[in-house]
Amino acid sequence: CGGDEYIVLLPHKTSEQIELIVKKIVSEVNAFQVNDVHYYVSIGVSKKTINDIDINQIISRSEDAYIKASGINKMNECTVVWS
Repeated sequence: CGGDEYIVLLPHKTSEQIELIVKKIVSEVNAFQVNDVHYYVSIGVSKKTINDIDINQIISRSEDAYIKASGINKMNECTVVWS
């Protein structure tokens, strides 16, 4: 099954802060179910580097990480990949 895709921008956050936010998202999704249907999430994460001038570079890396996470997520679990 496919699902919706979202981009979340977290300006001025450290890698550690982003990791906590991602863990919270995963925890909430893991706990969510409706009529015995469990939900799962694949997350691709990318952080802006000094060399990034265009937001599209960051989005592209995040999409690549998401695709990798989706490919790993064959066991109905929540998967996070950092680029």
